[in-house]
This record gives sequence, C-alpha cells and structure tokens, in this order.
Amino acid sequence: QVGENEPFVSELLTNLATTILDLEPHQIHTFYESVGHMIQAESDNTKRDEYLKRLMSLPNQKWAEIIGQAGQSIDILKNQDVIRSVLNILQTNTSVATSLGPHFFPQISLIFLDMLTVYRMYSELVSSTIAEGGPYASKSSFVKLLRSIKRETLKLIETFVDKAEDLPHLGKQFVPPMMDPILGDYARNVPDARESEVLSLFATIINKYKAEMLDDVPRIFEAVFQCTLEMITKNFEDYPEHRLKFFSLLRAIGTHCFKALIQLSSQQLKLVIDSINWAFRHTERNIAETGLSLLLEILKNFQASEFTNQFYKTYFLTIEQEIFAVLTDSFHKPGFKLHVLVLQHLFCVVCFLCMINIMTSSVCMCASV
Repeated sequence: QVGENEPFVSELLTNLATTILDLEPHQIHTFYESVGHMIQAESDNTKRDEYLKRLMSLPNQKWAEIIGQAGQSIDILKNQDVIRSVLNILQTNTSVATSLGPHFFPQISLIFLDMLTVYRMYSELVSSTIAEGGPYASKSSFVKLLRSIKRETLKLIETFVDKAEDLPHLGKQFVPPMMDPILGDYARNVPDARESEVLSLFATIINKYKAEMLDDVPRIFEAVFQCTLEMITKNFEDYPEHRLKFFSLLRAIGTHCFKALIQLSSQQLKLVIDSINWAFRHTERNIAETGLSLLLEILKNFQASEFTNQFYKTYFLTIEQEIFAVLTDSFHKPGFKLHVLVLQHLFCVVCFLCMINIMTSSVCMCASV
C-alpha cells in the first residue's frame, strides 16, 4: 500500500512475538493459519519460503530446545509443561499446513525425523504406563495427554499429505521413515495404546498416491490387519473409532491397490472377505455401508481379473448367503440399495461366467452354485 515500506505480511512477521504475546494457544493457532493463507498467496517461491521460515522461527526454536534436552535425558518428556509445549508446537504446524498446503514442505522436512523420534518416545511411555497401571491407566489424564502428542503428530502428517497436491513423489519420500515408528509401533502396542489415526493416515496416503503405494501394502497389511480385527470383532461396541477407519483403509487398498489383494495367500484373502462380511453385518450404518461398498468394489475388480472363476467358485455362495441374511434383517434396512446392487452383480456374474465356460467347453459354474 502507499506509504508502506514492506508488505503487510512481512510487517506481521517482524512483530510476530509481540503480536501473539497475549493470545491463548487456540488463538495463536488461528493466527498462524491465517498468516499461512497470506504466505500461500505469494507467487515468488524464494519470498514464500523466507516468510515461512520467519513464521515458524518461534515454534522451531522451542522445538529445537526440547529435542536437545530430550537427547540428554528422556525424562524431560514426562514433564507436563513440556508435553503441552510439544502439543502446542505440533498444533501450530498443523494450522500452517492446513492453509499453506504443498508449500509447507520445507517446514515439515525440517522437523519430520525428529517428530517421528518424539512419537516413538511418547508411544513407549504410553505403553509402559498402561502395562504397569492396568486397563484403567489408559483413561488417566496423564496417558490422555501423552496420546494427544501421538494423535497430533499423525494429524499433522495426514493434513500435509492431504493438502500437498503438487508433490507427486511425496508418498515414496515420506512413507519409508514412517514404517517402523508408526506402523511397527501400532503392531507392537497393547490394544488400548493403538491410535486409530494410524489407519486413517495410511488410508489418506493410499487414496492420494494410489498404485504408487502397491509395494508398501503388504507391510501395511501385516502391521494393522490381524491385530485390528482382533480388537474390533469381539463385539460391536469396543474401539468404535478403529472400526470405520479400518474398513476405510481396506477400501482404499481394494480400490487403488487391488493387485496387492490378489497376491495375498488364500488364508489371508479369506480373512479379508470374512472381515468385509463382518463389516456389513454391523449395526452401525457407516460401517455397514463402507463394508458393502468395499465388497462391491472388490467383486467388480475380481470380475475383471484372470482369477474370476477361482474367486467366485470359492466365495459366491458365502457372499450370497451373507447378503440375503442382512437383506431380510430389519436391523439393516438402510443398506437395502447396496444389498440389491451386490446381488445384481452376483447374478450377472453367474450369467457371464456360464457363457464364458460354455464357449470354452469347461464346466459351467452353475453346477457348483
């Protein structure tokens, strides 16, 4: 503007410490997100990176201080003031990532590895506290505070991945370092210490990078599948957050990395189909509909594959019986349209396969159905 010596965003950043001095943490996060929008509008890449560096200077200084202290003694991370400081820093980063999108890359690259180290440290602390304190320890205020660090870390990564539209190779760059600190931690942990956000994070990654993640699916499957199923299939009430996110992850794999399902062993594939059947039997509408949508997607993919005959001969009757069971159950009325679509697909498949088998003079599928 006329009479100004520098852009307003630069003036804001110069007086940043004074501007946010009297603000509450949630107000600071809103302020940072707003300035992120201003920085995002800058077309000059060099200026934009400089603005981002200046914006994050205060939280980065505090972050470096905490990481340095933790390197000397991990006990510093148990201090509740330090825990709240770490949480505040992560939330500030998430706010900026929300508004800055792919241009947040220099900042997350700067803190990413240290962030995974902090995640692992807090996860170990949560696990040991729950193991020592029994089932009620997971509900204590201290453990909830510790877990908030893990959840915000996962939220920050997921937010950046979701917003980073212009970085096609991000998946391959960021996923390998996360495998053990996040996926391995999930698999090793006691059930009450497993974060459902891990499932939604990898669902977001697969939905974003699709077939690029094909080679990583077996590791993801191995880390989360069996242990999560054991948590959620005991009844229809425990671990509600894990239920929907688990089937959303499975749907992402089935939609974008179908080849990974084909490569599963017969036992593993049966486990997948059984879990889908369990999902659409669920009385929670969102879970049931996710299960039905996933089933329909997998059925269509198998029909287009070279394993059509083998798959349908193995699972046709089971799936048909399960669908008729929920179709005639008054508890599952909202899924009627999807029930009918699945049955329609199954009946069309029978006709299609019969025609193919007759033309090739092989045994008609109808004989087995």
